Amino acid sequence: MKKKYFTVEGDEYAIPCLSYEPEEGKAERVIIAFHGFGGDKESSEVERLAEVATDKNYAVICFDFPCHGASPVNEEYFTVDNCIADASRIYAFAKEKYFFDASGEGKIHFFATSFGAFVLANMLKNDEFAGSKAVFRAPAVMMHETFENIISNYTIAELAKGAVAECGFERKMRLGYGFYADLKDHSLEDVFFSNPVLMIYGDRDDVVSPDHMGAFAGARSNIRSKVICGADHRFKNKGELDLVVKYSVDFFEE
Repeated sequence: MKKKYFTVEGDEYAIPCLSYEPEEGKAERVIIAFHGFGGDKESSEVERLAEVATDKNYAVICFDFPCHGASPVNEEYFTVDNCIADASRIYAFAKEKYFFDASGEGKIHFFATSFGAFVLANMLKNDEFAGSKAVFRAPAVMMHETFENIISNYTIAELAKGAVAECGFERKMRLGYGFYADLKDHSLEDVFFSNPVLMIYGDRDDVVSPDHMGAFAGARSNIRSKVICGADHRFKNKGELDLVVKYSVDFFEE
């Protein structure tokens, strides 16, 4: 497969992107991948997905959320609405680059992990994306609670009084109460959409409650679930990511 780095221009900043394309011929469909909280477009999971999907004439595009990876902006820009706006830009870019019909219906799909799935679920409220399928891998369906667990050295009350928590992996972010409030404002409790969704999660997830994920899917008839026994949030045991890739590509191929 061919691998390419590029940027897509947003309203206020450039969005760093990475694409995987078939070695020969032109991609017939696209998967847009959303990374998780503190991650970036250099996801080994997405690369593994691309290895399989490009053989079936998909292009896979991933991008950095604000203040993640190679993003040129700081924490001020890391909001749910900016993440949605950036993803929408990538969707528009994919439609133009791959010369699909005006709507791109049925040819551009989504794969999203954890926080990325939280962003995608909020984005799918927009009817513009109604023709797309989506895979939610270990979705942070109650992201404000997940954030509380991530910042376990602080309480929300301390953030409300001005404390700032350092988060992230290779690239650190300093986030305060405003970010927590933004997550609550975008709660998925009353979010519904028509897109066919496959939710894949482990029954030993140590970041997002499997009960919460199951309840979210159970309340929405357009979501079906695959539960991988023994898998935690990161699916690091042998063979688990291979199952994620298989289930995802099979779903997109239906």
